[in-house]
Amino acid sequence: MKTRVYECRNVVAFRSTGANLQKIINYLQGEEGAFDFNSIKPIPEDIKDLELFAVGKENFYYSRLRYDQCGLEHDYKLTEDWVKQNCLDPFTIRRLTREHTYLSRHDWCVQNWGVMLNAYDSSYTYNEALEQPDDNYGHNAGRYAELVYTFDTVWSEPQHIYDLLYVYTKTFNMPVHFEWYFEDSGQDYKGYMEPSEHLSNGPVN
Repeated sequence: MKTRVYECRNVVAFRSTGANLQKIINYLQGEEGAFDFNSIKPIPEDIKDLELFAVGKENFYYSRLRYDQCGLEHDYKLTEDWVKQNCLDPFTIRRLTREHTYLSRHDWCVQNWGVMLNAYDSSYTYNEALEQPDDNYGHNAGRYAELVYTFDTVWSEPQHIYDLLYVYTKTFNMPVHFEWYFEDSGQDYKGYMEPSEHLSNGPVN
């Protein structure tokens, strides 16, 4: 049985009106699951299947899709010779670097998501009409619905995805309570995520 390297468990909760939560469900659903990072910040199509192959101090970038197609048709193996024959040309490398900064999909994901791979094994539960606790004055704020996602990520919590969702929840007319709990088993570290400094110290646009 293959051992997975997903070592960080994530539990993301939203509390608001049913209409708001349905919008969030639709927003997060994607081709790769119920909580798809590509729905929040999509990988550029130009680099979606690019892989890095290093030979000494030289970096070569090739299309994983092209390699998979060649492998199926001709039983090719991923070798240094194959990569050098099928790698991106210097002009394309300059263009993609200018447009996206990063060529490797994994490098782009780390910089834009906070982790190198998408959420894995995502699912959600939906609870209707939960009772709001009384406020400090003894007033009951009514009832709300709760949406809770669980999924795993590689090695750590995705801070950039949290920040994007934090901003997204501020766009609703009715308040949305949002919290993100994580347990990083690899580093024995857990807690609740908070907005990055540039968000918490200034207004959200």
